[in-house]
Amino acid sequence: MMPPVLRPTAPETGPHPIIGRLATVAAWLICLAPTPLMAQQSEVAGTVVDGSSLTPLPLVRVAIAGSNSAISTDGRGRFRLTGVSGSSITLTFQRIGYQPKTETVKAGAADLRITLTPAPTRLEEVVVTGTAEAVQKRTIGNAVSTIS
Repeated sequence: MMPPVLRPTAPETGPHPIIGRLATVAAWLICLAPTPLMAQQSEVAGTVVDGSSLTPLPLVRVAIAGSNSAISTDGRGRFRLTGVSGSSITLTFQRIGYQPKTETVKAGAADLRITLTPAPTRLEEVVVTGTAEAVQKRTIGNAVSTIS
């Protein structure tokens, strides 16, 4: 039988070791427990669809009103905004060819379905130019066509 091994112990320099352990556990509990003082972060997610065909709309700009935060929907019309705070969030949805829409949604909503109403753009309202300044038709060195 071997004699017991004696190990030196560290000298006590502070409060009782149990009090030190309890203080450590209490500190961890305070750090891990949610408190009302900390801003609650949540997310908002959903799908944007066409109002007439109910097909998903890709490339819709989804923005939080009053901020610079904006994303675009994916190929299946889905979006997900993370790190939003507050109990409700006002979102704006925009895409060319559709009327813009503003919705106030509850924070944490994960199954939103936003419907955009088509607003066809009339061709006479679209102007496309290839030069930076106005020039007369006869002085342009490239071809000019008129569509009627």
